[in-house]
Amino acid sequence: MFAVVNDAVTSEVTIAPAVIAQSNFAGVSPESFNLGGSDAAVEAVVTQHWSAEMAQRFKDLSRVEALGELTIQELAELETLTRLRRSTKYPRTADEILWSRRQNSVTSGLVMAVQKYVEFHKATNRP
Repeated sequence: MFAVVNDAVTSEVTIAPAVIAQSNFAGVSPESFNLGGSDAAVEAVVTQHWSAEMAQRFKDLSRVEALGELTIQELAELETLTRLRRSTKYPRTADEILWSRRQNSVTSGLVMAVQKYVEFHKATNRP
């Protein structure tokens, strides 16, 4: 959806950065990185696995979201669970990732075109 606020077109939907949106990786957090000096060492990366408790919490938060009653913390939790679920239970294929990148590119182009259109008409409608 798009909204016109103060004669500017803005997107009501936040699109995740391409690096995040196109990833099949779970929410991983490195325990530590020591990249100084010649003996660069990287410790193990901790990953999470999809569990029955996570699946139930995902369903519960999805229902609450459908009703439009999520808090900011619940929304962040749902986003985290969504990414983890997508990467572990339903990883996207290469074709899906490429299609998504193309979709984001086309959407960005459309938003820019609409912004230019609004700016053009705003400039020509001045007295």
